[in-house]
Amino acid sequence: MFIRFLENSYFLKYFHNLSIRKKIFLNGFLAILLFSFVIFIKIIPLLEREKHAERQGRIKAVVNSVVSLMDYYEHVLRQKEWKTDSTLPQTIVEAKKLMIKQLRQMRYDKTEFFFVLDGNGNVVLHPLKPELEGSNLLNIQDKNGEYPFKKIVMQSQRDFETTVSYVWESKYNSVIFEPQIVYAKYFWSWDWIVCSGVFTQDIEDSVKNVIYFASFYVLLTSVTVSIMLLLFVYLYFKIPFIKLLQGMKEVKKGNLDHKVILPFEDELGYFANQFNIMVEYRKEAERKINDFNLSLDKKVKERTSELQKLLSYNANLMKALEVKMIETERDKKEIEKLAESRKKLSMIGQMVAGIVHDIKNPIASVKALSEMANSSEIGREMRMEYLELIFREAERLNDMAYEILDFSKGELLLDLSDVSLKEFIDEIFTFLKIDFEHLGINLLIDLHFDGVISVDSNRLRRVIINLAKNAMEVMNDGKTGYYFKVNSVRQDNQFILSLADNGPGIPISLEEKIFEAFATEGKIYGTGLGLFMSKWIIEAHKGELKYKTKKGEGTTFSIFLPLNSGE
Repeated sequence: MFIRFLENSYFLKYFHNLSIRKKIFLNGFLAILLFSFVIFIKIIPLLEREKHAERQGRIKAVVNSVVSLMDYYEHVLRQKEWKTDSTLPQTIVEAKKLMIKQLRQMRYDKTEFFFVLDGNGNVVLHPLKPELEGSNLLNIQDKNGEYPFKKIVMQSQRDFETTVSYVWESKYNSVIFEPQIVYAKYFWSWDWIVCSGVFTQDIEDSVKNVIYFASFYVLLTSVTVSIMLLLFVYLYFKIPFIKLLQGMKEVKKGNLDHKVILPFEDELGYFANQFNIMVEYRKEAERKINDFNLSLDKKVKERTSELQKLLSYNANLMKALEVKMIETERDKKEIEKLAESRKKLSMIGQMVAGIVHDIKNPIASVKALSEMANSSEIGREMRMEYLELIFREAERLNDMAYEILDFSKGELLLDLSDVSLKEFIDEIFTFLKIDFEHLGINLLIDLHFDGVISVDSNRLRRVIINLAKNAMEVMNDGKTGYYFKVNSVRQDNQFILSLADNGPGIPISLEEKIFEAFATEGKIYGTGLGLFMSKWIIEAHKGELKYKTKKGEGTTFSIFLPLNSGE
């Protein structure tokens, strides 16, 4: 139906009536325009993304340089280097004052500046609007009703750095609002958040200029190439076609001695050569017809011989076709192997992403605890406590490495030992309590059973921390009233450990595949490997991991384990 419509369309009727030169010219012009359009839809978005990435990378670099200077002053105070250089600050107050003085004068890209918030959202420094200094920005909304400064404070304290986009008044006109990107870095020892932003309207304007200039040059190139193509067709096609038409007319008249000579070795030259060969074949055919009338038997034998040669050729062709089919089947198998290899590589890539996500928090904790333990302002007892926590985090990373190795081997070997459930739970949530308090989540522990259990404590700790971290992520939306409750009871010859939250619940689309490897939804870095490994660990203990969830009311994960997992 569509092809019939095209055949009856006015455009195709007009196109069929054009000369060959005009057809080639029109096709070339349209092909160039189509090619240019494809380039535009591919390159322009890539250019815009690169511009955004370049600006974000620039503000990230300058903010990190400021934080490095703050870290240097912190080092000066810890090492008391001011004793040998009187120009250096001697107290944290002097260091902050000196830093504020320097930041107030700092500029990059001529007009861009830095502003500083503290951990409670109060403005420490704003070079352009000093009247804001001392005021709290957590409840300030942008043009879209978002709370950008609350995001900056919470996300930077959680991840030590963040990038937040919001709509703010233009740096050129206070009544105009434009999208802005702010990069923030948290310097925890001063409880400062160093920020700097860039308006994205400049990026969009520069991309538009590129589009305008590129459009002009593409149009100019299309016209120029089309004209050159027209000249090429006129010079290299018109004369050869005229000679070929004259040759056909001569042959039609019966002049079989006429030859078409072209000074080319391209397709037209080949065509002219084949035309001359065809004429020679016709002359030879007429001669053979005359001879045929004289010697019919001889012609029959000659044709029979030619037929046999043709059959032999066909047989050879069939053999070649069979060989080609065998090669095609072999190539198909190679392609299937390649597809399987790519699938395996994709799964490895997903697994690596999950590993990076899982080790991020322990590494951040080790870094923070190391800096606190290295401070000269703490006592020996507190330093030993920090070192103990660092050692436990290192053990967690080591356990995770063995766990990943077990996953890759497809087997899990437990190291069972008797532990007190109460001490075990207290140890885990002593460490996690800081994170819950930081997010404003109420931690409740109610152990009705706190006796001795036989488990692989390292791996069970991994399961509990993973479930707790998952709960933190879904309740990290700035709302209040959240809680996380840990409960244990004994039931016959087993105990049940329940971990419950009153968060938003598990999405319906994820419920049926929640324990599958790489099943995830709503996480920036998550792969779903955590719950898969948790279920595997519990089942290795001859137990069960179950969950109940309800949208808007929360989720409860229940761990069922025998009192003696080694039995």
